[in-house]
Amino acid sequence: MPNTRRELDVNQWWLKGGVDPRDCLAAFQPIGASGITQSLQNINGRGANNAAIGVTPTFDKKTGWTFDGATTYLTVGTGAIKSGVPLSMICLFQGDAITTLYDLMHVSHSTADSGFKLQAAGATSGDPVRALSELATTEVVATTGTGFVASKWCVGAAVFSAVDARAAYILSDNSRRTAYKNVVNWGDKGVETTSNTPVNLDGTYIGSAYSGAGTALANVLAGKIGACAFYSIALSDKQVMEIGLALHDLVLMANN
Repeated sequence: MPNTRRELDVNQWWLKGGVDPRDCLAAFQPIGASGITQSLQNINGRGANNAAIGVTPTFDKKTGWTFDGATTYLTVGTGAIKSGVPLSMICLFQGDAITTLYDLMHVSHSTADSGFKLQAAGATSGDPVRALSELATTEVVATTGTGFVASKWCVGAAVFSAVDARAAYILSDNSRRTAYKNVVNWGDKGVETTSNTPVNLDGTYIGSAYSGAGTALANVLAGKIGACAFYSIALSDKQVMEIGLALHDLVLMANN
């Protein structure tokens, strides 16, 4: 039987699965960047939606940004990168612990609990990835059936396709090792369909969330982000899987 195992492929990982470049709002790849300044550049181009330092994470070209779980965070652009659905977020990350809730990416309202989050929910049974939308005291969450492992690379994604449709994805390192050509159904997906419409969004964060009433950072990541991207569309299952596979390839190539 011929060997059908995939070749590593990281070229324009943020557009895998046929994503139109116009639908990618911002993509960041600290893994492989020459320094912290380059890592903040939106590699999808056009000079908009670059990241900026709130409190500086540690940088290493092999592992990307390391957040301290307390004060470090990044912002993106000026204001909300997108004010509503559809919206997708995907992130290559490591969490240091599976006992803590981490907000990986957040489109937020600075003075109230309102927004969209991609979370690594280590404080939740099973340690899942979650796609959360919130308005005031109401949170609506899609949750994966499997969880992340402490200090292991994982890809998490949140896809908000409508006010009553959201999906969370987790694509583990172990899934990457067993993936083959033309096979894109590895990983785990959870969906949720309760209507929830965040309003008045005005901020975009990486590595943390901004808490209600603009009082403080919340759920700051203790761990690493190797790459991440925001989209103005609802990514398909196939697109999430192909982007995720390329992100795991990125880790392998960076450490070879």
